[in-house]
Amino acid sequence: MAEVEVLLLARRFRRLYEAVSQPVCAAHGLTQTELDILGFFSNHPERDTARDVAEWRMLPKANVSQAVETLIGKGLLVRQPDEIDRRRVHLLLTEKTARMLPDIHASRKKLSDIMTGDFTAEESAVYLSLQRRIDDNARNYLERKESNA
Repeated sequence: MAEVEVLLLARRFRRLYEAVSQPVCAAHGLTQTELDILGFFSNHPERDTARDVAEWRMLPKANVSQAVETLIGKGLLVRQPDEIDRRRVHLLLTEKTARMLPDIHASRKKLSDIMTGDFTAEESAVYLSLQRRIDDNARNYLERKESNA
């Protein structure tokens, strides 16, 4: 794939993701970052800190902190201090958030269906395998770069 095509695909995917997410954001009064954070905690309950979100979703820490404060203010997240390390704060979804999760998950399914809905089972398996390899290559490069910095 040509370099320009890779960049265009990444941008087009981001625009599609935002377009599919926009109705959920509008219906629940969320920004894209707030939706991303709630979706992250829903899909990864073992990763429950603002640091986890910033690291795994590769979002700026300042944006995550601001969005977390807003979500707490809206009653969608609550803080829970760690029992062992009081400096560590866990973020938990509330019952109010639980009512939004079906909409969030449906938007993610719609995104997947748009992207791969006409794939055969074999094509889906190949796509997932290649996607994992691309992700591994990107992650390995970034880890090497960060360790050399």
